[in-house]
Parts: sequence; C-alpha cells; structure tokens
Amino acid sequence: MTRRRHPLLLLALLLCLTAAPTGAAQAATTRAAAADASAVPAGGPPVLPPCPPASPEVTMFAGTDGYVKDQLVAVFVDGPVYFNHLGQSEWKRVTQRQTFIDGDAIRTDNHGYAVIAWSTDNLLLIKPKSGLRFRLDPRGNPRVLARLHRATLLLSSRDSRHVQIEGRNGSLWVPQGEASIQSNDLHDQVRVLKGEGEYRMVGGTDPVKIPEGYGIELDHHGRDSALTAFDLRLEYDSWRRFNTWLRNFDQLHERMSTELSYRVDSVLVNGKFVSNLETDPDGFRVLDPGADPAPRDIHFRVKITPYPRPQDRFEVYLNKDLIYALREGTDGYHEVRFRVPAFPEFFVKIHYLDSKGRRDRIFDSRFVIFNRHRKITEVRQFLKQLSLAFERRDLVFLRDHISREYRDWYGNTYFDFTRLLDDTLRTYRDLRLILHPHSFKFRRDQVQVNMNYRLTALTGNWTWRYEDLGSELMTLVFTDGDWRIRSKAKGLFFQRLKVAVDLRQGILRGRVTDEVSGRPIGGVRVRILDTSMATTTDSMGEYVIYNIPPGTYDVEFAKNGFGKTTVSEFKVVPTGDRY
Repeated sequence: MTRRRHPLLLLALLLCLTAAPTGAAQAATTRAAAADASAVPAGGPPVLPPCPPASPEVTMFAGTDGYVKDQLVAVFVDGPVYFNHLGQSEWKRVTQRQTFIDGDAIRTDNHGYAVIAWSTDNLLLIKPKSGLRFRLDPRGNPRVLARLHRATLLLSSRDSRHVQIEGRNGSLWVPQGEASIQSNDLHDQVRVLKGEGEYRMVGGTDPVKIPEGYGIELDHHGRDSALTAFDLRLEYDSWRRFNTWLRNFDQLHERMSTELSYRVDSVLVNGKFVSNLETDPDGFRVLDPGADPAPRDIHFRVKITPYPRPQDRFEVYLNKDLIYALREGTDGYHEVRFRVPAFPEFFVKIHYLDSKGRRDRIFDSRFVIFNRHRKITEVRQFLKQLSLAFERRDLVFLRDHISREYRDWYGNTYFDFTRLLDDTLRTYRDLRLILHPHSFKFRRDQVQVNMNYRLTALTGNWTWRYEDLGSELMTLVFTDGDWRIRSKAKGLFFQRLKVAVDLRQGILRGRVTDEVSGRPIGGVRVRILDTSMATTTDSMGEYVIYNIPPGTYDVEFAKNGFGKTTVSEFKVVPTGDRY
C-alpha cells in the first residue's frame, strides 16, 4: 500500500527549512540581510529587511504584550527611529517589540517617537531629535543606565529604582512617579510631573529631591537654578502624543496591584445623610440644628466599599491641621468623633493609606453649622428684600418666594396669594411696605416671625393714600437655597387698605416708651388738645392719628400710674409734602 503525502505538509516543511538555516548558512544569511537591506541609504528612507534576522546578537523579540521581565523592549515605534550596537557605525530601523542589549544606542529623527519599557515597572517616552545609549546590568543598581547625548524624554516608574537617566550635568531617578528631562548643549532641564524625583549633579554627593510640580535647570557650565514651579497641565499637554501609553501603563499596574480601590457610599453627620443636607450658595453642606443649640461634637460615619481589610488605614483630615483615625464602627460603618471647630465652616477629607504610605482621597466635602443668630440675620435680610420687591412691584420675586405648599388660617393657597398680590400691584400706586420683625421662634426647619408692618399706597388717580398698620405672624421655611413664606396668621397683603389718608391733611405718629427702662408702654391715651382727635398706644407703644389739619398743636400723653405729659408746639404738615 502506497502512503500519499499531503502537499500542504510538504509546503510547511519546506518553509521551515528555508526560514531556519543552521551553522555557517545561518551566519551568511544574517550578514547578507544586514548588508543588503538594513543599511540606511543617504538621501532616502531606510529599507527594512524582508524578514526578521534570526541572530540573537542583532535583535530579540518579545511577546505580544510588549513587556518582558528584565529586558529592554521597544513597545511602540512611530516614524524614523534607529538603533545600532556598540562599536558599529551603521544604523538600523527599530522594529516593534524589539529587545535591546547592553551598549545599544537609539536615535530618533524628525517626527520619530519611541516608547521603551524595562520589565513592567518603567517606561521611557522618547521625543524626536533624541539620541541616547543604554548600559544594562541585570544584577547591578541601576540595572538600566540611559546616557543622553541630546535627548528629550519622560520616565514613568512604578515602585522601582532600576532605571537611571544620565544627562550632561547630572543623573535622575524617579522611584515612584513621572519626570521629564531635556539634555542638550545649552542646559539640562528636569521636571517632576508626578510623585518625587531625585537629581544628583556631577561632582555632588547628595541628590536634590524635586517634589511634584517643580523642576530644576542647569546651564552648560553646570550652574543650577532654584526649584521652580511649572504648570503641570501644560507639561502633560506637551506629551499628549503618548497619552494612550501612559494610560495603558496605569491600567496595567492597577490590574497587577494587590491594593484595593475604595469608595465612599454613604456618609452620616450627626445622624443625617450628607446627600439630604441643603447646600448654601458657597457650596457648603448646611448642618442645621433648628431650634436646638449648635452641637458640641460631630459624629462622622461613612460606609466604605468594598469593606476594608483589618490592615487598611483611613485618615480624616479636618481643615488643614487636624488628623483623626477612622475606626470601625457598627452597622458596617467606619466612624470618628471630633469637637466642633471654632469657626462654623470646616472641611472634611478622607484618605486611604496604602501599604507604601501613599494617600488616596476617597471623600471631600465642606460643612457649615448654622446657629440661631445667623438664621435671624438671614431672615431679616429676606424680609428686607421682600419689602424692596413689593415697592418695585417685582411680582416675579414675590411669586418665587412663596412656598407652593402655602396655606394660611383663612384657607388661602399659593394661587390665592399670588392672585391677590397681582391685584394689589395693579390697583395701587407708590406702594410702600415696612416690616419690623421683633421675635423669632424656631421649629425644625421652619421659623415663625412676629412682626409689625406698615403698608401704604396711593389710589389710581393719585388723590388718596391708603394705609394699613398692624402686626403679623409669618412662617418661613428654607427650601432650595432660599427662604419662602409658608403660612400667615393675619391679614397682611389680603385685607383691603381701609384707612384713607387725605394728602392735604397731616399725620401724627410716634412711640411712647418708659424713660427709665426704655420699654414701650401700651394703653397710653394720646390726645391733641383743643380738638376731638385722640387715640391709644398699642402693645408696642406706637400710635397714629390721621387727617389732621396742618398747623401747630399741643399733645397730651396720659396713663394711670404714669401721670400726664404734654408736648407743646407739634407742627403738622400736609401728607402730600411727605410722600
């Protein structure tokens, strides 16, 4: 029986024998390929060999991921990038995933970019018009020494001191972070973009530690400048061509890292969820004790996901000076207690400390504690704005500052209130509203304000002035960053202006107080002598008499237990002169 060989198997065997010469044939093939196709011809682009050379002395190839342990690999090449071995004069094109050996040099021409990786801990980003040579010592420290002839590059390191950059005037290490260096005939410029770098000048013994965001520059004589801050955003922007590789490098180490990434899910401050707290115009979360006094302590509780391990550490930063340890609490929360700061505004930040002492911020917020005095000040300011809006006939402001849940003792709703306000603004002219709040009562998120008011207005024909005086009990509520009217107990804004004031006549008004204590006196009989005009002071000691003919009068004040007092020559002028 005759065995037939499949033609595809014969073809595969022939290709393997052709691609794998041995002995002298292999060396001859390598030299011929290098002589014919690897040289860089003058005046034209280099010609790549048709297939990779097989000799390990020329080049080696890494895996598809581009990173090889304890090897220097070209993980990315774009544009004209060349290399040569120590002692050789010809330059060859660098190919993707090529591994370099001790003594190799790299040169990038115009528009040539390269990314070189040492293991998985260091990344070298090389810009155009750069030239450098590598010294490799797998057992030494550093294991990779990059000697710059004229180059601009960025070193990104992760927990490694294996790579050292040697410029014309000094050497750079980046144990953890990222730093750029530019070395040429004029200067050496080093900038640390992330973490901390160390730069030792030629002839120096101790390295200069360069913090993040700072740089140092040495001129061609080796004279150094002071540490100088620079714009991190602009510096990273100058390396935007390598953004993808920097991002992939970070993601690679996140996958390889044993550290966990934590986040904060729930935050409680004195039993209240932070997400439910109101925010003031400055972005502070408002801790409102309501009618209760301001708290003396802050009980801060957070729920962290995933649940931390016993060895994990978290710190709470209060403002700038105080640091507290976040400890395990109950119900899956971590908690801390601290005294209320002297200032009502304070900042809270939570940092996770990894095994190397690095801090990762997982929470950041600002808080302000409202007290009674501050609330009263805000309510007074709101009532002042309400009066001004009424006088300038700003119906939009008035509508926006009435709660949609408005309901008073007369059964009026939000729509009744706004309709009556609109009718008042259309009917009368020269509206004037004066509010005098004198007591405040706090109930949870609401404030009841007792006030006296005076509302005056001219009729449409500008002949008569109406006036309404009285007291009001108004309930205010703080919602959506503004105070709003929630309810009223009396007739301000609703009852028609009943007292007509003749603009040709005058008004006598004032207030009676105790000469010793200064307190208002109610029930005082006020009478204009030689006339039938008289009135009695209210609980606030105020009185008013309308439509008095212009002239000069004597006024008598009398009350049982206080006696009588007469004030002579009160001058009354026409009301039209006042308005």
